[in-house]
Amino acid sequence: MALNEKEEKIIDLIRDNPFISQKELSEKIGLSRSAVANMISGLVKKGHLLGKAYVINENRPIVCIGGANLDTRYIVKDQLRFELTNEVDTRYSVGGVARNIAENLGRLEEDVQLFSIVGNDMAGHLIKSSSKEVVDLREIEVIENQKTGSFIEVLDQDENVVMGMADVEIYNQLTTTWVIKHIETIKRAKFIVVDTNCPKETTEYLMYLAKEKGIQMIIVTASIQKVFQLPDDLSDVVIYSKNNEIEAYLDQPVQTDEELKQAAQSFVDKGVEAIIIAKDSEKTVYACQDKMKIYHNPFGKNKTYEWGTNEAMCAAVIHYQLKGEDIETSIRAGLLNGYYTAQEKCIVRPNLSVKRLQMDLEKYEASK
Repeated sequence: MALNEKEEKIIDLIRDNPFISQKELSEKIGLSRSAVANMISGLVKKGHLLGKAYVINENRPIVCIGGANLDTRYIVKDQLRFELTNEVDTRYSVGGVARNIAENLGRLEEDVQLFSIVGNDMAGHLIKSSSKEVVDLREIEVIENQKTGSFIEVLDQDENVVMGMADVEIYNQLTTTWVIKHIETIKRAKFIVVDTNCPKETTEYLMYLAKEKGIQMIIVTASIQKVFQLPDDLSDVVIYSKNNEIEAYLDQPVQTDEELKQAAQSFVDKGVEAIIIAKDSEKTVYACQDKMKIYHNPFGKNKTYEWGTNEAMCAAVIHYQLKGEDIETSIRAGLLNGYYTAQEKCIVRPNLSVKRLQMDLEKYEASK
């Protein structure tokens, strides 16, 4: 909810004098001390003030909105046999596109808040406790009588995906009404990163907020099925996607360099600020109104299954853009972060840090 005139006056007075008393505030704005106390309590709850010291929260976090799942992957140990029992290596991880991007950003020492919903179950409690040392998880809402989102994949012994299953009905509750409950924090963001687990109308509303407040809006596609939740009007947003998702969206092949460029151009024609389409960790096309370029992974294509590489790419690019680096350096850092994430066979590589990623980039630059 927007601040009313009296609340804005209180914020202005505290900004001018952080040590002002409630008595002085009541005299200056013409309200009783009890009314001022109630308004200050409300401003604390809304996040505009931090605690009893009336410290104004001028912080502008990166806000990530969307999926927070429990991921399970079953890797068959021997030849896959249908209609029979297969021995598997089971791997669990907290996941979800928005959550993965948030953790990457947190490990890169960015101030990041995750907005999502989970059920009141074991998976939800695990998500709320995981990565809390690097990500602000206070805006994750627990929904009663709902299951936390889950994603299951079955891979053969060569780690090729045989089948994927997603139980993500809970994300239908990421509505505009839900966004409005968190609107004061979202409006203070320096970036809004949304994945397509959010319903289309929710993303459209967030785009409206971003344009109104001058915040850069980034949309990251979550799957082939969810790519169709992209808004019809994509003007002024940045999009991160994968070639197979864009293939489904455009109903055309997106494999070769030329096909990647053609696909990117179709989004530029729709008015996007920029689009990045990754073909695994092998190569990425970047396109905007005045630039189109294919970037190849300096180490070639990963031979391992690529978990979380697009989220790693997105976070590294945002991090280096915030550092003031050019798009060339930013995308190269993104490719490297995606590559090393896949080598770890983790959704987010556990050794990721500002220093580690900079060392990766310097190592690559020195090898050229």
